[in-house]
Amino acid sequence: MVLTNTTCIKTRPFGVEAESMPTFAHICAICGAPARCLHYDVMSCIGCKSFFRRTIVLGKVYECIDRKKARCEINYENVRFCQFCRFEKCIRMGMKAELIQPNGKEEAEQLAVYSRKRTQSASWEDDDLPLIKNIYERLIENLCYLESKVVELRTSTLDPMDQAYLDLPDLLARHCQLADSHKYSRPTNWPLEFELPVPKHSKPIGKNWLLLDLMLTIDFCKCMPTFCELSFNDQIALCKRVLLTSARLTGAYYSYVEKSSTMYFPDGCMPLRFFSHETTKVEKEIFCASIEPIRRNAFTKEEYLFLKAIVLLNADCPLLSDEGQRTLEKGRKMYANAFLRYLQAKHGTLRGAGKFADALALIRSLYDDDEKHKGMHIMFEAKVTAMFGAPRPIALIDTIMIN
Repeated sequence: MVLTNTTCIKTRPFGVEAESMPTFAHICAICGAPARCLHYDVMSCIGCKSFFRRTIVLGKVYECIDRKKARCEINYENVRFCQFCRFEKCIRMGMKAELIQPNGKEEAEQLAVYSRKRTQSASWEDDDLPLIKNIYERLIENLCYLESKVVELRTSTLDPMDQAYLDLPDLLARHCQLADSHKYSRPTNWPLEFELPVPKHSKPIGKNWLLLDLMLTIDFCKCMPTFCELSFNDQIALCKRVLLTSARLTGAYYSYVEKSSTMYFPDGCMPLRFFSHETTKVEKEIFCASIEPIRRNAFTKEEYLFLKAIVLLNADCPLLSDEGQRTLEKGRKMYANAFLRYLQAKHGTLRGAGKFADALALIRSLYDDDEKHKGMHIMFEAKVTAMFGAPRPIALIDTIMIN
């Protein structure tokens, strides 16, 4: 799809007028500031859009302020940007100079000069491999940046129960929380001390991790360009299909990072040991089985993020429109191809292909176990009710796990 130089992405539920539906708040791929539009084919803020245009049409040349590092951090919270690294990141993230609309003859000539230089530079490449590498590096950098915001919120004082009344359409339409990750502090009392199994009628402590991971997955989706191309109804249909799978993958990966063989959350919560020392086969499958293939394959953060993107862009959803399915198939193919190329570049052709096959097998098993998790959730809720009384209604969990 060809995008114009500035494309505002708006989505709305059925029956809501476009003028009354707020645009999604995204994150600038360059500096991390809140952003609502694609500028020159990249989600970016007005400041970075103007900087990129100004650099091109004025023919500016910069030097890195830290020549040894040559890749300075570009963060909107910093008082001073390295202009060299900011422009390099604009290019790396995919900003296209050809989408700049020149104002007058001088700007048109400068754009032509820049285009010739880029063409000459590209002709020096031996083959398509550097281009392929650049594509997956861009995807990885974007995914890693988004995940860093997820981790900041996941390990912060953010309490998801403050938003328990919000359902899926509300969470899709609201401001993206990833842009506000810096507003929350880190807890100073983690890991919490849990008495396991939890005594009957005791006061529940800790976070609702299922709710938090589902909410953060929604915000992660809202920053993925492919997801933003979907209609609002298709976004709802897709989220109902993939949110639980992705949340379980997130829990499994970070449990593996903590060297735990069962699901382990940042505050020290371990659901498998929550009620008693006797656990069912289904509970072991849900809280342990998904960690084992991650441990066996020793998936890195980058590989986990490719897995996460592929999980989220699942076109196999009966409620999707035909256009939505085509959009997701295209986006998923892009991430899958980049993931395969990345693994082969890192591990060699055969070993990389084998690891790719193992990754796809993990994805299939996660999808297959979703229904088991939903069934276990109902039994889990019954145990909670027996011990603590009826739990507070949580709109999103009811939508994903029960409806």
